[in-house]
Amino acid sequence: PIDWSTNWRSHIDSSYLSVELIHESNLVENYTQTETMTAVDVLSNVGGQTGLWIGVSFLSLMELAEMLYRLIRHQYYAIRRSRTKIEDDNKI
Repeated sequence: PIDWSTNWRSHIDSSYLSVELIHESNLVENYTQTETMTAVDVLSNVGGQTGLWIGVSFLSLMELAEMLYRLIRHQYYAIRRSRTKIEDDNKI
């Protein structure tokens, strides 16, 4: 409008929509967050997991060593049996 400085309020009242919010209650809700795990709990969990995986790794290494030992022992006795069989066949 041309006379904006004097009639701005009536122009806004007639041209724009006004929304009024009415609260039914004056109750204010506050949401807070608290930590469920402290730094000590985190370190404890990390240490526990680390110990678990180191233990699993150690057991796996021992099982691998046992398997290799059994394979080598089996091959040793298989070769030894075949040599004694060949020597017995040669004596006949």
